Amino acid sequence: MENRTCPGCGKDFKPKHGGQRYCPPEPGRKDKRSFCARRASNGRDPAAPMPEPFDCEECGKRCTPGQDIGMTASRFCSARCKASWHHVHSEGRPARPRVMGPTCSVKQRPERRIFLFGTCPECGESFLTKPRRSAKGYCSRRCQVSVKQRRYRGYKAGGGYRSLHFSKIAERDGLRCGICGEAVDMMLKVPDPMAPTLDHIVPLARGGSHSESNAQLAHFICNSTKGDGTSCRSGQLALV
Repeated sequence: MENRTCPGCGKDFKPKHGGQRYCPPEPGRKDKRSFCARRASNGRDPAAPMPEPFDCEECGKRCTPGQDIGMTASRFCSARCKASWHHVHSEGRPARPRVMGPTCSVKQRPERRIFLFGTCPECGESFLTKPRRSAKGYCSRRCQVSVKQRRYRGYKAGGGYRSLHFSKIAERDGLRCGICGEAVDMMLKVPDPMAPTLDHIVPLARGGSHSESNAQLAHFICNSTKGDGTSCRSGQLALV
């Protein structure tokens, strides 16, 4: 084949095939296309003047746009050198040494220590907790689960989807058992027989409603003895 002239750089070359229009690639490059062919495929004018080489302002490396780096670069050889130079020369920001390797600025940032103070609607105790906890609005996960279980029982029985808070009903009843009439120690926990529990006056199994008017404070032993019956009334305890 006869020699051809590259429309980009104007050099004469011997084409390897009939469709080759631009000069062959530079020796030592992995790309099979020359700089003129790459510039033409990107929609640029191959006959435009070649960009002048420059020295990177961060590392001092000699770079040629379009060959060593991209066509739009004019001051830095890479995005890393650009970010490092702007971090050091920005106003109001102290210079720092160049760190090699992966870093995580979010992990190194100190955690915000914000606490929430309130009163637990289930047990009535004050608490100080973080806002990211799963049991929001309660002193512990145990109190939150108790409210959810009680609400689910009322929902399944057809009494509506509402929450009955233990501390409000206990304060209304004057901290006395609605079945035996004796005082209730609020510090005790189930399975202690004298631990406080929430009892439905008309059980849900008998069609009672899940509301504050149908709820009362009761000992654990009194509530367990009553079961789903309605024979036990206020001030009496039927022992079986």
